Amino acid sequence: MQSATSVKSFIINRPLFRGQSEVDQLRKIFELIGSPEESQWPEVSMPWISFKNYKKQPLEAVVPEISEEGLDLLQKLLIFDPLQRISAKDAMNHNYFKDFELQKPLYRAKKRKSSRISLGSEPGTSAIAPKK
Repeated sequence: MQSATSVKSFIINRPLFRGQSEVDQLRKIFELIGSPEESQWPEVSMPWISFKNYKKQPLEAVVPEISEEGLDLLQKLLIFDPLQRISAKDAMNHNYFKDFELQKPLYRAKKRKSSRISLGSEPGTSAIAPKK
């Protein structure tokens, strides 16, 4: 469910889930997206039964300011099963980002030995929202 919190700054510009602990974080996520099926629950130390009674809530009620494209992307990002969830590449190609311009960075960052994730489709670019 990492995608649920990492997309917050693009779509709603605030944290969507403010859990105080790992269990509280999961509870807040399931309060919104509903409990997963028992067959989808991974083999982890927290039992599925702890989270089984949550019903899916309409995202529009929680994020009323969200655009239609943002809502569609957020719904695709909040799917519990990672095999059914939208991929990062497909998310970046989503219509939500159609008005974003790719811009070259204003400076060259020092090379690091660890890998970095680029938000742009070409090396050295990043997604920047258009000025309004």
